[in-house]
Amino acid sequence: MYNSGAPNLFAAMQLYEPPTNPPNRAEETSFDKLVRLDAMVKPGLTETEFRKLFAKCRCGKVTTHWAFKQHISLIVPVAPVVIDLTHSDDNSVTDLTTDD
Repeated sequence: MYNSGAPNLFAAMQLYEPPTNPPNRAEETSFDKLVRLDAMVKPGLTETEFRKLFAKCRCGKVTTHWAFKQHISLIVPVAPVVIDLTHSDDNSVTDLTTDD
């Protein structure tokens, strides 16, 4: 309740300007970002934050990038297919950049 006869307590306080360079906030951890997915206040992540947080393996599993380092996939890496365009049994190389 406001009492007009009482002295204003806040009038005696010194006023300050806000800092021009606010201190850096600590970087958000993966856990902080996971919590934001289900938060009631300021929920969600940007698409960029989402992509930086999660990793999807070719086997179909989705994890955080942090957990992906320990992931053991059931898919065996396949060696790349090399197509030999030289049609030769020797190791010579055919130059395809000339008209000869």
